[in-house]
Amino acid sequence: MIRDAVSRLVRAWLVTAIVDAVSSSALAVFAYRSTLTRLWQGVASILLGPAAFEGGARTTLVGLLLHCAVALGWSAVFLALYLSWPRLRRALALPRGVLAVAAL
Repeated sequence: MIRDAVSRLVRAWLVTAIVDAVSSSALAVFAYRSTLTRLWQGVASILLGPAAFEGGARTTLVGLLLHCAVALGWSAVFLALYLSWPRLRRALALPRGVLAVAAL
């Protein structure tokens, strides 16, 4: 049971982190005409303040790590809800399960 939960958590975390990173990166570059460095330094600035924009590769990495930590946190919250809330599991089992859950 625990091994299954950890496996689900890792998969959800990686999918969430990767899909969100790719989509936010594309949005930053193509829609906002910014750079990837600026995007991830902006994320790092949540912890480090405005100095993050002058930190180079180091603060860019901090931003990416913070992004991954947040994705892990939200994935863990969702998994805990999924495992403890039968109504959520039933809703996700429906053909339009994700839409049904989003409407809750």
